[in-house]
Amino acid sequence: MNLGIKNKTVLIIGASKGLGKETANAFAREGCKLILVARNIDLLKKCIRDLPGNQQHKFLAFDLMNAKQLKAFILKLKNEDIDIVINNLGGALGFKDPLSRAEMWKKVWQFNVGIGITINNEVIPSMIEKNWGRIVHVSSSYSLNGGVTNTPFGGSPQYSAAKAYLNMYVKTVARELANQGVIINSVLPGPLHIEGKHWDKVRNENPELYKKFVNETMPIGRLGSPKEIAPFILMLASSHATFATGSMLSLDGGSLS
Repeated sequence: MNLGIKNKTVLIIGASKGLGKETANAFAREGCKLILVARNIDLLKKCIRDLPGNQQHKFLAFDLMNAKQLKAFILKLKNEDIDIVINNLGGALGFKDPLSRAEMWKKVWQFNVGIGITINNEVIPSMIEKNWGRIVHVSSSYSLNGGVTNTPFGGSPQYSAAKAYLNMYVKTVARELANQGVIINSVLPGPLHIEGKHWDKVRNENPELYKKFVNETMPIGRLGSPKEIAPFILMLASSHATFATGSMLSLDGGSLS
């Protein structure tokens, strides 16, 4: 299928590993020009080297949780003509206590939502001018069901709540821009096995707990992988996504959590 995005410029936030890296590969295979963003410059360089057509891609190394670096990054974007944005940024930042201070909830919100809004506000006006743009946010199935409890599985109320906010941001802003050629959607992955991330650590440090989680909450009998999510991001960013705006696509393997 021709996705109609060859030579489009794609900005991928959180692109150096895991789902971001897999998504970068998917877009590179479609002949897109990529701008990859993450904190680790070495991982970004390696990611670029491994991509098809690597000579037409570039990276920007910024810590977007740092207010000064976020501001500098936004200034950089003013020189770029962005067609597609993949906001693949988020996590619990280690906050799990349901009674943590409001400042902790706000910090998780900024990581999962605020940065994406700031980026969108910079790129959407030019998308409106072109009457063409695609934005895909990576949310979570936990935004719908609250995820797992902190004990024993290590869930984060702050993370689930922030992603729930993200869903409604996508839904409402997508409606406002629906007739201006800017298509905004989100994917809601269930638990994924990604090296160095939460469930990878649980599997290595407490295999019995990992097995219990999979047996009790995953009807498919395993966790998902980035390769199973990236194709859906690609489709939502394609020329075929014109009637999908405001969608929240759940990809969770039938998860019961």
